[in-house]
Amino acid sequence: MPNNNEIETLVRRVQQGDKRAFALLVERFQQSVYYFVARIVQNPQDAEEITMEIFLRVLKGIHTYSGQSPFRNWLFRIAANTTIDFLRQRQRKQPPRTLSLESPADQSRTLGDILPAHTDPPDEQVVQKELYNLIRQILKELPPIYRDVLYLFHFEGLTYQEIANHLGIPSGTVKARLIRARRLLLARIRRLLRMY
Repeated sequence: MPNNNEIETLVRRVQQGDKRAFALLVERFQQSVYYFVARIVQNPQDAEEITMEIFLRVLKGIHTYSGQSPFRNWLFRIAANTTIDFLRQRQRKQPPRTLSLESPADQSRTLGDILPAHTDPPDEQVVQKELYNLIRQILKELPPIYRDVLYLFHFEGLTYQEIANHLGIPSGTVKARLIRARRLLLARIRRLLRMY
């Protein structure tokens, strides 16, 4: 595995137009970028497509990389932004979801994917699924800077430092955004509950 100095050398070669060096960078990071994307989008074909788009953006923007932060951080900032762009586009294409008990279950991720297996009565499972869908809907309404850290921490299980690396922000900022995101989420849930 190349060390940071070898990676920075490869990057400089790519900036000078060396296509072989770019192929080596892709080879080095393709798998980790793919797994990062796949954990978020939960679809292998989409993850492959997004991964290709990420490396196209890297190639187009490699001249903007200054070396002030590690290349990996710069790369994963592009990966995070590209994945978020994809999710926003996908969300715009989907019809709005209702929270009716008669509506079909969410085909992507269910509460059972996050919580341990249990044997609750069917009615309770329906309520939990609806609650999970409600929380996801509220999450979509949060500003992206808060939604992203909340999602990466609670749904993807990343640490503060991993989130900081992926988003290219200090870990202290991650903690502050997470606190603010939880408060916003709780306020919206309380406001919604008052409506019922």
